[in-house]
Amino acid sequence: MLVVSPQLVDPEISRRKLERQVKEFQNNAARYRERGYWIAFQEGLNVYVAAAARIPMSIGPIPFPVVTACVRFNFDNFDLWAPSLTIVDFFTLQPSFPLVGAMEFAEGEPLNLLIGQHPQTQLPFLCLPGVREYHTHPQHTGDLWLLRRSITSLSSLAEQVWMLMARNVVGIRLELARNTAGVNLSLQLVQAKM
Repeated sequence: MLVVSPQLVDPEISRRKLERQVKEFQNNAARYRERGYWIAFQEGLNVYVAAAARIPMSIGPIPFPVVTACVRFNFDNFDLWAPSLTIVDFFTLQPSFPLVGAMEFAEGEPLNLLIGQHPQTQLPFLCLPGVREYHTHPQHTGDLWLLRRSITSLSSLAEQVWMLMARNVVGIRLELARNTAGVNLSLQLVQAKM
């Protein structure tokens, strides 16, 4: 579901502010890519960031790379509003559900910050301070974006996505089941505390 937002900030101002965000990101792009995340595509006020995990394999010394998450940051009305974060399919760039959760480990227990549906967009969203969906959610009305905007950037948000959805991917769970229809093979990415 696409939510049309009112125009509150001149798009040219948002574009210039986004240019600064992208330039800051590009200044460290080699380091970010080595870690496992990069700007995959940019169009207008939308920046698509992909995050990948290195999954160790027993068949050789080279880890198996897997794109575990791709997100679209939308900078409409930036920086009066926080950037919007939508999880998208890496190939189609359409909203989708990711292969992994957004796992944070508090006191050793996993907590998934990926929530099923945002009340406004009806899409899965990352419950993360610094993104529009977090600050517009009814449970976070007291946590204002305007108090966080000076410490939030495209780089810091991309880092959070990578940490929650890629860095902690440690393997693949493979399940093979035989039934009357034949054999079913199921693969699932496994996340753990890092």
